[in-house]
Amino acid sequence: MTQRKNVAILVGGGPAPGINAVIGAATNPFFDIIKEGVDDAADALIPHNVKVDWIIPGTTLSSSDVNAVMDTILVKKYDAISTLVYNEGQIPYIEKAANAKVPVVIFCSDAQPNKGLFFVGQDLFAAGQTAGRAMGKLLNGKGKVAIITGYF
Repeated sequence: MTQRKNVAILVGGGPAPGINAVIGAATNPFFDIIKEGVDDAADALIPHNVKVDWIIPGTTLSSSDVNAVMDTILVKKYDAISTLVYNEGQIPYIEKAANAKVPVVIFCSDAQPNKGLFFVGQDLFAAGQTAGRAMGKLLNGKGKVAIITGYF
Protein backbone atom coordinates (compact mmCIF):
# COMPACT_ATOMS: atom_id res chain seq x y z
CA MET A 1 0.00 0.00 0.00
CA THR A 2 1.23 3.49 -0.89
CA GLN A 3 1.85 5.81 2.01
CA ARG A 4 -0.01 9.11 1.66
CA LYS A 5 0.98 12.50 3.03
CA ASN A 6 -1.28 15.08 4.55
CA VAL A 7 -1.98 17.91 2.10
CA ALA A 8 -0.87 20.43 4.72
CA ILE A 9 2.54 18.78 4.71
CA LEU A 10 2.68 18.96 0.94
CA VAL A 11 2.08 22.70 0.78
CA GLY A 12 2.97 24.11 4.18
CA GLY A 13 6.03 25.11 6.08
CA GLY A 14 7.85 27.01 3.34
CA PRO A 15 8.84 30.67 3.21
CA ALA A 16 5.83 31.49 1.01
CA PRO A 17 2.38 30.76 2.37
CA GLY A 18 0.68 27.61 1.21
CA ILE A 19 -2.90 28.24 0.14
CA ASN A 20 -5.42 25.40 0.11
CA ALA A 21 -8.92 25.51 -1.33
CA VAL A 22 -11.66 23.32 0.11
CA ILE A 23 -14.67 23.18 -2.19
CA GLY A 24 -17.69 22.57 -0.01
CA ALA A 25 -21.42 23.15 -0.03
CA ALA A 26 -24.11 24.73 2.09
CA THR A 27 -27.02 22.62 0.90
CA ASN A 28 -27.26 20.27 3.85
CA PRO A 29 -26.39 20.25 7.58
CA PHE A 30 -23.89 17.48 6.76
CA PHE A 31 -21.60 20.18 5.36
CA ASP A 32 -21.78 22.19 8.59
CA ILE A 33 -19.76 19.45 10.28
CA ILE A 34 -17.24 19.38 7.43
CA LYS A 35 -16.92 23.18 7.62
CA GLU A 36 -16.19 22.95 11.36
CA GLY A 37 -13.38 20.49 10.61
CA VAL A 38 -12.01 22.75 7.87
CA ASP A 39 -12.07 25.72 10.25
CA ASP A 40 -10.24 23.69 12.92
CA ALA A 41 -7.63 22.59 10.36
CA ALA A 42 -7.22 26.18 9.15
CA ASP A 43 -6.51 27.34 12.71
CA ALA A 44 -4.05 24.51 13.30
CA LEU A 45 -2.20 25.25 10.05
CA ILE A 46 -1.64 28.99 10.64
CA PRO A 47 1.69 28.37 12.49
CA HIS A 48 2.83 26.34 9.47
CA ASN A 49 2.24 29.23 7.08
CA VAL A 50 -0.76 27.54 5.47
CA LYS A 51 -4.05 29.28 4.67
CA VAL A 52 -7.24 27.32 4.02
CA ASP A 53 -10.20 28.80 2.15
CA TRP A 54 -13.71 27.25 2.25
CA ILE A 55 -15.31 27.89 -1.14
CA ILE A 56 -18.96 27.23 -1.97
CA PRO A 57 -19.60 26.86 -5.73
CA GLY A 58 -23.15 28.22 -5.89
CA THR A 59 -26.28 26.50 -4.66
CA THR A 60 -26.92 23.96 -7.41
CA LEU A 61 -23.71 21.91 -7.24
CA SER A 62 -23.85 21.79 -11.04
CA SER A 63 -20.81 20.88 -13.11
CA SER A 64 -20.64 24.39 -14.52
CA ASP A 65 -20.57 26.02 -11.05
CA VAL A 66 -18.01 23.60 -9.61
CA ASN A 67 -15.83 23.68 -12.72
CA ALA A 68 -15.84 27.49 -12.78
CA VAL A 69 -14.57 27.43 -9.19
CA MET A 70 -11.88 24.89 -10.12
CA ASP A 71 -10.72 27.17 -12.96
CA THR A 72 -10.65 30.19 -10.63
CA ILE A 73 -8.64 28.26 -8.05
CA LEU A 74 -6.05 27.40 -10.70
CA VAL A 75 -5.89 31.00 -11.97
CA LYS A 76 -5.39 32.23 -8.40
CA LYS A 77 -2.51 29.73 -8.01
CA TYR A 78 -3.76 27.79 -5.00
CA ASP A 79 -1.30 25.14 -3.83
CA ALA A 80 -3.81 22.34 -3.22
CA ILE A 81 -7.50 21.56 -3.61
CA SER A 82 -9.81 19.40 -1.51
CA THR A 83 -13.16 18.63 -3.06
CA LEU A 84 -16.04 16.25 -3.40
CA VAL A 85 -16.58 14.89 -6.88
CA TYR A 86 -20.07 16.22 -7.40
CA ASN A 87 -20.41 14.41 -10.73
CA GLU A 88 -18.36 12.99 -13.59
CA GLY A 89 -18.29 16.40 -15.31
CA GLN A 90 -15.75 17.50 -12.71
CA ILE A 91 -13.18 14.83 -13.59
CA PRO A 92 -11.52 16.78 -16.46
CA TYR A 93 -11.02 19.71 -14.07
CA ILE A 94 -9.42 17.47 -11.46
CA GLU A 95 -7.11 16.21 -14.20
CA LYS A 96 -6.37 19.79 -15.27
CA ALA A 97 -5.35 20.67 -11.70
CA ALA A 98 -3.25 17.51 -11.32
CA ASN A 99 -1.54 18.19 -14.66
CA ALA A 100 -0.73 21.68 -13.37
CA LYS A 101 0.96 20.01 -10.36
CA VAL A 102 -1.79 21.12 -7.95
CA PRO A 103 -2.58 18.17 -5.69
CA VAL A 104 -6.27 17.35 -5.44
CA VAL A 105 -7.66 15.45 -2.46
CA ILE A 106 -11.13 13.98 -2.88
CA PHE A 107 -13.42 13.58 0.15
CA CYS A 108 -16.90 12.15 0.78
CA SER A 109 -17.83 11.27 -2.81
CA ASP A 110 -15.63 10.12 -5.66
CA ALA A 111 -15.90 9.14 -9.32
CA GLN A 112 -13.26 7.04 -11.01
CA PRO A 113 -11.00 7.26 -12.79
CA ASN A 114 -9.55 10.62 -11.80
CA LYS A 115 -6.13 12.02 -10.96
CA GLY A 116 -6.94 12.92 -7.37
CA LEU A 117 -4.05 12.29 -5.01
CA PHE A 118 -6.23 10.18 -2.70
CA PHE A 119 -9.80 9.72 -1.49
CA VAL A 120 -11.08 10.04 2.07
CA GLY A 121 -14.55 8.66 2.64
CA GLN A 122 -16.65 5.57 2.70
CA ASP A 123 -16.93 3.00 -0.05
CA LEU A 124 -20.41 3.92 -1.27
CA PHE A 125 -20.80 0.70 -3.29
CA ALA A 126 -20.01 -1.44 -0.25
CA ALA A 127 -22.30 0.75 1.89
CA GLY A 128 -25.12 0.15 -0.59
CA GLN A 129 -24.53 -3.58 -0.49
CA THR A 130 -24.58 -3.56 3.32
CA ALA A 131 -27.79 -1.50 3.36
CA GLY A 132 -29.39 -3.86 0.84
CA ARG A 133 -28.49 -6.92 2.90
CA ALA A 134 -29.82 -5.27 6.07
CA MET A 135 -33.11 -4.34 4.37
CA GLY A 136 -33.46 -7.86 3.02
CA LYS A 137 -32.86 -9.34 6.45
CA LEU A 138 -35.31 -6.94 8.15
CA LEU A 139 -37.98 -7.80 5.57
CA ASN A 140 -37.20 -11.53 5.66
CA GLY A 141 -36.52 -11.38 1.92
CA LYS A 142 -40.06 -10.22 1.09
CA GLY A 143 -41.70 -6.86 0.45
CA LYS A 144 -41.09 -3.68 -1.48
CA VAL A 145 -38.26 -1.28 -0.84
CA ALA A 146 -38.06 2.25 -2.25
CA ILE A 147 -34.58 3.67 -2.78
CA ILE A 148 -34.22 7.41 -3.22
CA THR A 149 -30.93 8.52 -4.73
CA GLY A 150 -29.27 11.78 -5.54
CA TYR A 151 -27.87 14.74 -3.70
CA PHE A 152 -30.02 16.15 -0.91
